[in-house]
Amino acid sequence: MDPINMEEVFSRNVIIPILYVLFSSLALFSIIQVYRKSDKAKNVRPVIFIRLCGMVLFGLIPVLFLWMLPDYTISQLGLNVNRFADSLIWIIILGAFLISMNFFLTRNPKNLKNYPQIQRESWDFYLILINTLSWAGYLFAYEFMFRGLLLFPLVNHLGIVAAIIINTILYSATHFYKGIQEVIGAIPLGIVLCLLTIEYGNIWIAFFSHLCLAFSGEFFVLLRRRKMMVQYEKQMSGR
Repeated sequence: MDPINMEEVFSRNVIIPILYVLFSSLALFSIIQVYRKSDKAKNVRPVIFIRLCGMVLFGLIPVLFLWMLPDYTISQLGLNVNRFADSLIWIIILGAFLISMNFFLTRNPKNLKNYPQIQRESWDFYLILINTLSWAGYLFAYEFMFRGLLLFPLVNHLGIVAAIIINTILYSATHFYKGIQEVIGAIPLGIVLCLLTIEYGNIWIAFFSHLCLAFSGEFFVLLRRRKMMVQYEKQMSGR
């Protein structure tokens, strides 16, 4: 293995993405912590507001300040359709795996506390729509920052191994407020998403896989809660 060039380590193409990921992650965590102290933390507006903040911090601001990385275009940071058709097979395979995994994980009551992020007894079309769009926008920005802005420059300047290690550490660390189980689970997923992103040169596998993970998790939790509610109502009516 070739030694890492220290000039590359301290180049703007390495330092700026790492510092920005740290800054934006801490900024969003601070916003989340403010709302977590409130008994309204899982109401619709706080959850949507946090996701909108994520879109701005993880997506909009990096795009607006892309001039600070003059060696990279937005296409070189993973926002392109190159090999998208080739990526579809992995989107299907990984998506199916993550959906199946959530089906079994949500059987454990311990895994039901974090989802859905919006806690409502009834979900109408409007709520489903706003939840879907806000999740999609947030995760798109999230994956652009981690698997685009952060990953590609690190690969080019530090090599694949160092880039994946740094990326995975930062990625898994953003899950710690949800519990150690999610932190540990983010490590293998983060490594796989990095490898596939590097291989195919775009963020689409990571984005759609993350969508499958988020949507299926919420769907199965809501489904199981509904079943538990029906069972409870039957028990009460039988008394």
